[in-house]
Amino acid sequence: MATVEVFIDGVQVGLALNPQKKMAQKLAARNALVKLKEKEADQKEAAEAAGEAEDSKKKSNQIFTRQVLNDTCLKKQWPMPHYR
Repeated sequence: MATVEVFIDGVQVGLALNPQKKMAQKLAARNALVKLKEKEADQKEAAEAAGEAEDSKKKSNQIFTRQVLNDTCLKKQWPMPHYR
């Protein structure tokens, strides 16, 4: 059984267990993306509640993978995730 944790800037943002290492990494990355998107949505709601303008919402049917997590970190200029 492989246990994979995803850390961004020293903070654990994803975790997955799977018999296959690659699948565990993919699931951990997906879990990290979901958690990050929820955090971002909460921040947007807080900003809206404070009276700030709402950005146009984008709906996408992205497949959550390690590459998407890496791309997200690059786009937002976050530290790259580390898998352990």
